[in-house]
Order: sequence, then structure tokens, then C-alpha cells
Amino acid sequence: MSELNKKEKIVIVLLIIIIIILIGAILSLTIFDSDNLQNNTTVVNTTNTTLNATFENATSTSSSQYSDSSQEDEPEYGTDEYVDKWDESQQSGSDWSYLHDQPVKTDDDGNRYKRMYDEDSGESYWFPLDQDYEE
Repeated sequence: MSELNKKEKIVIVLLIIIIIILIGAILSLTIFDSDNLQNNTTVVNTTNTTLNATFENATSTSSSQYSDSSQEDEPEYGTDEYVDKWDESQQSGSDWSYLHDQPVKTDDDGNRYKRMYDEDSGESYWFPLDQDYEE
């Protein structure tokens, strides 16, 4: 076998260097991906735990607040007392109106209205549902 000339030696050395670089890159990407996967799993598990705890706390708080007032204290939907309580909740900013259905009424002619609250004026009013409006 003849001795390798200078160009062949350079090509072989370059090929060896390229192979070493490729092996290093593949190994580093594999290690990086597994570390990244572990970190992402940890973040997702931590986030899920935090969200579950927050939801459970919010649920138990709202349940206990709701159970503190008995059903007998609640006015019946559609009564004037219900509308008054809904108006009062809107004006005071309490959450009662957000936990109960918005009052709706129908007049003698069959026209339907929903109860609305104007924050600017602080007044509640009946808004017609069946009327077409041009914008």
C-alpha cells in the first residue's frame, strides 16, 4: 500500500473532526431534550397543582358563602323583592347578581324586558328584548 499523500491526510483528518462534531451535537441535543422534558414536566405538574388548589379554594369559599345564606332568605325569581335585591347588588358591586339570573319580565302585550344597570347614572331600568334597533 502506498503512503498517503498530503491531501488525503487532510481529508481523513477533516472527516474525523466532522464525525466527532456530529457525535457531540447529537449527544448534547439528546441530553438537552431530556433535561428540557424533565423541566417542562415539573412546570406542568407544579402549574396543575397550583390551579387545582386555587380552584378547590375558590369552590369551597363560594360554596361556604352560598351555604351561609339559607334558601329561605332568597327572594323568589320574578318577584319585586328579587328585582330589588338584584338592583341593590348591582349598585353595591356585590357578587349576588352574578350568581343569580338576570331579572326578565313580560308585559301584558307580550313584550319582554331584561333588567339593566347603568354604572354612569347608578340607575336600573328595564331594557326591551323584542325591539329591533338600528345602530
